[in-house]
Amino acid sequence: MKTRFTARFFIALLFSVLVLNSCQKDTGPQKKADWTVIFYGNGGHNLDADILDNLRALYQGLSLYGNCEAAVMFKLSADPDPDMLETLTEDGFAFSPATTYRFCIDPAMGTSPQLQFTSENVFGAEGGNLDITEAGLLSDFIRWAAEKRPARRYLLILSSHGRGYQPQLDPYTPPLKSVLVDDGHDKRSMPICTLRNAILKAGVPVSCIYLDACVMNTLENIYELQPLSDYLIAATGGMPDLGGDYAALVRRLASAGTDPGAAFSGYVDDTADNWNAYADKGLDPDEFVRCNIALLHTSPALAAAPALKTFMDDLLAAYSDPARRADIDAITETTPANDTEYPCCYDLFAYLEDLRPHIPSAAEALEALGDVLMHNRGNRYTESIGTPSINFLLGAEGTFELLHLDAEGEQISYVERFYWDGSLTRIDYSVGMPGEEIPAGDWGGSGPATYEPLRLNQLTGWSRWLLVNQQKPMVLYEGRP
Repeated sequence: MKTRFTARFFIALLFSVLVLNSCQKDTGPQKKADWTVIFYGNGGHNLDADILDNLRALYQGLSLYGNCEAAVMFKLSADPDPDMLETLTEDGFAFSPATTYRFCIDPAMGTSPQLQFTSENVFGAEGGNLDITEAGLLSDFIRWAAEKRPARRYLLILSSHGRGYQPQLDPYTPPLKSVLVDDGHDKRSMPICTLRNAILKAGVPVSCIYLDACVMNTLENIYELQPLSDYLIAATGGMPDLGGDYAALVRRLASAGTDPGAAFSGYVDDTADNWNAYADKGLDPDEFVRCNIALLHTSPALAAAPALKTFMDDLLAAYSDPARRADIDAITETTPANDTEYPCCYDLFAYLEDLRPHIPSAAEALEALGDVLMHNRGNRYTESIGTPSINFLLGAEGTFELLHLDAEGEQISYVERFYWDGSLTRIDYSVGMPGEEIPAGDWGGSGPATYEPLRLNQLTGWSRWLLVNQQKPMVLYEGRP
């Protein structure tokens, strides 16, 4: 449980009165730990309370294991959810909206309602209202964390809302979101290419990148981040608001030894089990629809690229035959969507499995990707209908769609269509029926500018299928045998 503390923890708390370990005042590098957790995130309107609970669990874990350290850079929401804010206030947390904090974790502060979110740890000008999506800010923080808390290995956590992979040119393209949505800067977000460049520029070797946000396990994201890290932890479907079990994460890291993959696999199980435990306490099962957490081993992704390219070559050749096209269209039409709100969320393993009778090389692609998807867990609700595998972009003639639901989240309000040439259209729905498709300007990018340069596309030519495919899939995931 996240509220369980040990005698050692309280002893450390007593000593904290005399010894302040916050690295905001550190003047030089420290002795190397086995691991340093580098945590970077934003509350995104409604996640602050849950993320602060995650951090409390991180404090708890660090109080128990001396070979792990952590540094935090976190921006509180600019527009916090009123109910969430009331709960935090009742718990004694003094909330300062749109404020960015940076500090190294002092485990002795873990019992304070405020943790280390205090005035002395506010970072940046303008009251700390920094744009958390700026690449330079993340690069600087990673370097700072590694200097203040040097370690043999580093784990980078990015925590906020996630939108999977969606084509975009830069973090300032309003309609399309990726990871680290900043509600204090017009809901800007950081696309995967910006994230990749920020980590690369930091110059700190990262053993694992943990994307603690929804629908971030996409084929496009995997290939962009593959050169930077040995492992990725990400959700294919949704991520419950309560996120991961960070106390368990530190426990796994502390005993990882020379096999961090086994430690991360164990953490995936810990997190899924924790979700089940919270559900047993009465949490609404709807919170867990299509939720999962996956561990991805990145080096096999590079080895899998030739198999994916061969599959793509064979798929295009088969699709050029009118006699075979109808069968492929039927499979594409019924491809399960892991989340119909986002166009990236079609299930890759299900698609390849269904295409195997028609495209034999799909079997080799599946086998190769099985080495990438190292461990995958849902909760009991997800596992009863089939845990999602890896997301991928799938459109018709280069077009992809973004569904906008009504306030209840049950009916489609309107659909935006993003065309490969950069144009944008909109279809309004009335009583569940689509209206006329009308021009709506442009979406700030194009397929050639945003998708074709991606590493996945450079290795496999994936965009060739996006441009040729005639069938647009729009099917909810209904479980598989």
